[in-house]
Amino acid sequence: MNKTKNLKYLSVIIVILFISAIPFINFEILRIKSYLNGFEEVNNFILKNLKNGNEISFPELKKKINKFPILNQAIRKSELCDIIYYQSTGIIYKFQCENNSSDNFIDSDDKYYLIKILNRETKLLNYAQFIDYSQKPIELKNNWYLIEQNIMYD
Repeated sequence: MNKTKNLKYLSVIIVILFISAIPFINFEILRIKSYLNGFEEVNNFILKNLKNGNEISFPELKKKINKFPILNQAIRKSELCDIIYYQSTGIIYKFQCENNSSDNFIDSDDKYYLIKILNRETKLLNYAQFIDYSQKPIELKNNWYLIEQNIMYD
């Protein structure tokens, strides 16, 4: 009887801990990580066009939404706002370009960069726009990195 009562209390405490941890989980990072496989197709399309002498801009890629439904999903759900090719070094997917500080209690602006490194060097991760106000890059699979940038305002 006493063991059952202790087990119930322990179960309640565990549930309360899980519920209290929810606000600290960054669901946006989890969502952005889920795009990796779909973005590989987009990367191949970009690189194939570059080989043929055609650099594809983000507005041009948006016109190909039917070919790449992952772009539509990323734009709608995670505010994908730009894709930038850095010659021979990587492809950057930028999320949340608009200032979003007004939607938080704390006045801060969050941006995310999903970076595909195209060669063995990771010097692209050290560019100023990815270092300033950023956390350390999160290494994902297959030369993908995620950088969260958080700018706090006074």
